Amino acid sequence: MKKTLKKVLTEMVSVILGILIALFIGNWKDKRDDKKFVDKILISVSQELSDNKVELEKVITEHKLFVDTLNKYIKSKDMPLGTSLGKSSGFRMINISNISWKTFLNADMELVGYERISLLTGIDESKQNMRDLVDKLADLIYSNLLSMDPSKKVILMLMINDLVLIEENLLEMHNEYLSLADSKTRD
Repeated sequence: MKKTLKKVLTEMVSVILGILIALFIGNWKDKRDDKKFVDKILISVSQELSDNKVELEKVITEHKLFVDTLNKYIKSKDMPLGTSLGKSSGFRMINISNISWKTFLNADMELVGYERISLLTGIDESKQNMRDLVDKLADLIYSNLLSMDPSKKVILMLMINDLVLIEENLLEMHNEYLSLADSKTRD
């Protein structure tokens, strides 16, 4: 009886140890796979943000020049708003790419720290604010292309200034994220 009990206990311990070792190896493999996945996504996010940053810098300069042109022709009662647009670099919408971030958000967001998630969420919210303002700007521009009313030009100039502020805020958040990503890479 004692031998049988000892034999059963020995077999149970070996089975339990085998199960624990298998669980440990499985967890270790899952963590390693998660890290590889996160690293790939974070590299992709950083690349997207770097590309966005270049475009943001360009469009901010263009929009500031546009504001300067509007300011120059603001009191001109013989120049329609559309002609003022033609005398400048114009106004364009930048496409802030965030495909990697959205993919990541829908998959394994809990694998990344709060600071990164917070910055990426802020970028996403600012992007939406920018889109909303661009829609309003487009409505204003298209409905007043032939208007010579200086007040319409002032409104447009103020709205473009607001757009520039949003773009500069987006650029700052991109820089913050890229600095954070760079410092985490070095760690």
